[in-house]
Amino acid sequence: MPIHKWSHTYFGIPYWVTVLQDFHIILPRRHHRIHHVAPHETYFCITTGWLNYPLEKLGFWTCLEWAIQTLFSCKPRTDDLKWAQRKD
Repeated sequence: MPIHKWSHTYFGIPYWVTVLQDFHIILPRRHHRIHHVAPHETYFCITTGWLNYPLEKLGFWTCLEWAIQTLFSCKPRTDDLKWAQRKD
């Protein structure tokens, strides 16, 4: 998705994209960085980011993780780096 990709890009993106980021119409780089701070358990909205703060204050992500762990016996973030491993 280009919006998420742009939130990781610091050079070479079109000026109009940086304007949209500056006005929080699409996900700004600074805002998305919050998600990438260990333990990576918050701010999961990756298009506009508008809902990140309210969902965090409501405890939405914590409740969702609890429900998934309870229903499926899957511990959050235990396999996060598996997708990044090289497959030959």
